[in-house]
Order: sequence, then structure tokens, then C-alpha cells
Amino acid sequence: MQLNKITRIINLVMILLGVLFLFFLVWYDINPSGKRSIEHSFKKPNKLVYGPYPADRLTNKSSENYWEVVIDPIYFDLYIPRLYQRISFSAIFKTDSNKAVIALGGLGSDQGWQITLKPAYNGYLENLSLNCKVFLDDDDKISVCAGRNQSLPEMKIWQDIFRIFPDADYVMYYLPADKMESIDKIDNLKIGLWENSLTENDFDFLLTGYQPPEDLGDGWKKATVIFSPDELWLAGHIYKFVISIPDLSNRGGQVKLQAVEFYLEKEPINRYNFQEKFLRFWQRLKSRF
Repeated sequence: MQLNKITRIINLVMILLGVLFLFFLVWYDINPSGKRSIEHSFKKPNKLVYGPYPADRLTNKSSENYWEVVIDPIYFDLYIPRLYQRISFSAIFKTDSNKAVIALGGLGSDQGWQITLKPAYNGYLENLSLNCKVFLDDDDKISVCAGRNQSLPEMKIWQDIFRIFPDADYVMYYLPADKMESIDKIDNLKIGLWENSLTENDFDFLLTGYQPPEDLGDGWKKATVIFSPDELWLAGHIYKFVISIPDLSNRGGQVKLQAVEFYLEKEPINRYNFQEKFLRFWQRLKSRF
């Protein structure tokens, strides 16, 4: 009698645990809020993130809780249970080199290892005295900066600089590839690719997607770039991200990496779209079994 009662209690507990576990999986997969933040640091690794790797490109500084990058590039794998509409990739780093150039990127295709890179830190630009205006273009921020003692006019969009100054000499660019479409359509434009050896006296205007990283204090900085899903290649629920520090050994100084962060966003679930999203999830769930 007592044994049967214990058995029933155990069965009930197991059923409840199974229901709770299923609820957790559904909640984790659907993510009703539409937002998820994932941090992976030297001090506190995250199970959804693998890396940095290869291990022989880094030195572990356990006593100070950071990785020192020895050879670039280094990689991180991010596991996500579902697709998101916007992915922010951040790196928390420190460098004592005024020539360090850091880019954050993601694998965009499995064909030929194509990587989409976006500027995260440029020591050369940080040391220039520039007057800039920032414009929002989709998810990107584009800055128009004046050189050679030029003054910036009133503009509604960053492309207005070509309309206002059609004969400007030496317009330099340091832009994401998708923004170059606006420039390629302009005839007779005197424009060149930004070179790190340039100073503010070498050009009239600079067009750049580079935004200075956030200052966290004590020399640590946080650089963030944003990707849309079509810029990244998803393989088995895994995105591959990269931190590139070109010509690291010849630029002097060190680059220390404390953490990476990912902020994922999609449309939240509400009373207006619940039925549609639940049916879509149910179809996806059935296809797995």
C-alpha cells in the first residue's frame, strides 16, 4: 500500500518535470519577448558560444581574466535555436597600440570562406581631429567627416555630400560594402579608399561606417557591429563570427580580449500574431519528430 503511494508520487513528479521541461524548450525556442542577450567572457563562459579558437592564436591570462590575441583572425561559434531579424556582435577589448585596426565579422557563405567584416576600431582614425555628422542608414550609422578645414553643410542624408560638393577632390571612403552602391552610381567622382597613413589634411571629406567604440574605463572599450540574417550564413543553428586584427605583429602593442556579446532581436509575440506564430512553431516542431 505504502509502496503504491510512493510509486504514484514518483510518477506524478516525473510527469510534472516532463511538462516543465517541455515548456522550457518551447519557451526557449519561441522566445516571446523577441530579445535575447548572450555574453561569453573569459571569466564566465556561455554554453551557447564556442571559442575563441584556434587556441594557438591566443594566450590565456587567467590571473587577469582576458585572452591576449597573438595571431589573427580568431573565431567564435554561436548556437541559436531559431532565426532572428537583427544580430549585434560586440567585443570588449583593450589595446595600447595607436595603430591597431580591429574588424568584427561573420561568415557570410560557405563558398570560399566568405566573411563579412565591419570596422570596429581604428587607431589611426581615433587620433584624427575630425568634424563629423552621423546619419542613420538602415541599421548602419554613416559619418560624413570634413578634412582640410572644410565645413559641413546641412544635409538630410549622407549622400547629399555629392550633390552639394560635386567637384570635391579626394573624397575618401571607409564604408560597408553594401553602402558602396550609392557611390558607384555617381559619374566623374574623385574618390579613393581610405588609407591609414592619411591625415585630415589629405582629403576634403571622409565617408565612413566607423563609429568609435564605447569607453568602459581603465582602457577597456566595447565595439559593436550589427548584422541582418542575409549577411550571415547559418549552418545547423550555428553562426560563425570572427575578430580580425590585420598585420597585428607589425603594428606593435597588444590586443586584450575580455568578452564577446551577442544581442539577438526578432518580432515579439503578442495577441495579434500569436496564432500565426504558434502554428508556424507547431509545424517546425512536428518536422523534428
